Amino acid sequence: MTHADLFGSSWRAVFLVNIPVSLVVPALSPKLLEDRAPRRPTLDLTGTLLATIGVGLIACPLIGAAPPPVRVELGAIVAGLIVMVVFGLHQRHVAVGGRSPLVEPSLFAHRGFPAALVMSTSFFAVTNGLMVVIVLHLQLGLGTDVLNSGRTLAPWSVGLAVASWVAGAIWSDATGTT
Repeated sequence: MTHADLFGSSWRAVFLVNIPVSLVVPALSPKLLEDRAPRRPTLDLTGTLLATIGVGLIACPLIGAAPPPVRVELGAIVAGLIVMVVFGLHQRHVAVGGRSPLVEPSLFAHRGFPAALVMSTSFFAVTNGLMVVIVLHLQLGLGTDVLNSGRTLAPWSVGLAVASWVAGAIWSDATGTT
């Protein structure tokens, strides 16, 4: 699909793979087991807005979405962190009030969840960063085309899938932890 150049889209035709997926998922959804919450959850619009603003203020300077001076970037990150603290306080307030928070604060009561969150975030940050560097080196440094770059990373993806399955299905059952 990377060489299809459908409608002059160049490599972007690869995103058309989402069309069959978007047709299969709704067709298979009736086969899923139904799971209902004890009460119907409500939408936390304020929490959603705070999370969106906080993450945006932190992420935009980190990815270089705009070229402002460093002090403006640091100011945006600090403002984003403050908004995220307000978000956390809001989530606690919503949960105490009996409404549905966007993120359930009780998840953070046990040490395992925050530790797993930090570890998985670190893992995926490193993994995604490494994959970007490898792809750029293959394509820009060695002149490899998109298809061969993808083939080069296929064993890595298979290895991640197998390791994830082993960790989730076998290791957690053996240790009694998730």
